[in-house]
Amino acid sequence: MSSRKPKATRKRMISCFAQIVQEHVPGWKIEQIASGEKVKARKFSYSSQVYLLMLSQFLHLFSLNEIVDVSKIYAAELSRVRGITPANLNTFSNANRTRDPKVMQTFFWTMYGIYRSQHQEPQPRSQLSPHPVHIWLQINIPTFLQTHK
Repeated sequence: MSSRKPKATRKRMISCFAQIVQEHVPGWKIEQIASGEKVKARKFSYSSQVYLLMLSQFLHLFSLNEIVDVSKIYAAELSRVRGITPANLNTFSNANRTRDPKVMQTFFWTMYGIYRSQHQEPQPRSQLSPHPVHIWLQINIPTFLQTHK
């Protein structure tokens, strides 16, 4: 175990990450997508791998060593977030190298589809309905021009 002390800001970020994962990410989806894959790691699951990769993006971690260090330092906090197991460097590296990336890709597009359907972007105004500012200008410009001749 690393002898580094946890930073206060990173600890807050871990709790924010926990809230995001528990409220917005359906945990059963990862296991459902990965159910057809053979997992050779004994206790490092696909879901732990996905959550640690998400955490690395959330905390702006750049190397596998940083991910492994953070997962070991915050092992207690991460285990409360859907049972994320801390990764050893060899285990995490091997999982990233040998596991099928289509599982991650399918999970990403599934989540994208879920969020896209929940949060529709506003539709652009059609050419037939003018903007209210344009209507106001059409009404007020002629009166302004008449009074300022």
